[in-house]
Amino acid sequence: MNKPSSNLPTQDLRAEQLVNYFRVTQLPHLLGVILIVVAAIKLDSPGLKYVVALILNNLVLTIWAYYEATRGRVSRSILLHAGGIILIMLGLLAFGNAFLPIAAAIAFLPVMMAMPYVSDRGVLLTSLATVGVMIVGAIVTMYPPLLESGFTAETQRWAVVSTIILLVAISSLTLWYNAKLLDDAASETELANTELRERERSLEADVQARTVELVDTNANLAGARDEAIGADVRTTQFLSSMSHELRTPLNAVIGFSELLEQKYFGDLNSKQEEYVNDIKGSAKHLLL
Repeated sequence: MNKPSSNLPTQDLRAEQLVNYFRVTQLPHLLGVILIVVAAIKLDSPGLKYVVALILNNLVLTIWAYYEATRGRVSRSILLHAGGIILIMLGLLAFGNAFLPIAAAIAFLPVMMAMPYVSDRGVLLTSLATVGVMIVGAIVTMYPPLLESGFTAETQRWAVVSTIILLVAISSLTLWYNAKLLDDAASETELANTELRERERSLEADVQARTVELVDTNANLAGARDEAIGADVRTTQFLSSMSHELRTPLNAVIGFSELLEQKYFGDLNSKQEEYVNDIKGSAKHLLL
């Protein structure tokens, strides 16, 4: 299976579009089959019966291709349908140049049909196969035909004209449907671009709003930092000032507690000694 190129729709979407293509083109296809079968019955021509066999073979392959498309197997469906068309071209060349205009008109169908659904490589291979068949047809016309159509010149002329008209109708439907696919793809692309632009504008607005919020948050954090630094400076200044103010009275308390401890003012009982030791120890602790 060929890898689809990046500009192709998804596999499921291509399968759905291919199924719709078969539904659009099946009416003229079936009409052509019915007309050829009726003509074969009326004229009882071996050559026409051979053509009916080719058409019925193509019909079977088309139904098979439709089935594959409904299962999402796009490449296989295209291969079957294009192969059926190319087989008709090869089969008509057995009559020599009698039906060469019909084969030439059919040659465009595989390429037109495959173009929206397969990769560039797939379209190229289909084109090469078609060109190869036409080269074979050009060579075959140089030799006597393998089969005789059994038609009169008038019948053969009407067969060629009516078949080309039918092929023009099928080609027109194919081109119309392909153009519709292109229009739908263009509309979807424009819609996607519009949504993308709206998302970009929304994202830009969100970024601007978040930027403003970030600037405000940074300003608030800077203010809180400055306030914390100022509070820390004031606390340091306060503690430094209080340390100086407390040191003098604490030294006095320590000095008097040492005089009492040395019993300079008289003896102390055990409870008083305990109190004096607590006072001196607390005062020294505050000076640290």
